[in-house]
Amino acid sequence: MIRVRVQIMNQFERKSHEYKAIKRYWKLIQQDSRKLSDKRFYRPTFRMHLTNKEILDKLLSYSEDLKHHYHLSQLLLFHFQSKEQEKFFGLIEDNLKQVYPLFQTIFKTLSQG
Repeated sequence: MIRVRVQIMNQFERKSHEYKAIKRYWKLIQQDSRKLSDKRFYRPTFRMHLTNKEILDKLLSYSEDLKHHYHLSQLLLFHFQSKEQEKFFGLIEDNLKQVYPLFQTIFKTLSQG
């Protein structure tokens, strides 16, 4: 997910708000969505008080590709942690053609194992 995030970030200009926000809050994209904090803090990047969930929603609104890959990785994480092998590999098969080439390589490797 890190490389996909960087590829998507690089589609924006380096001085744009979107680029800076994704770069600043990259850890939220990596984190399990069920563990995001509900506490509201002032965020200078957005000039308002936001929770981590609200920040993540803003970041995902910048790119449909980022949103798709994020939700896919969260679903995979959930099925993996729940030990639902059929759903995990079914999700990989269903999305193999719709993801970045980097994800395709990872999916093919997982499918072989």
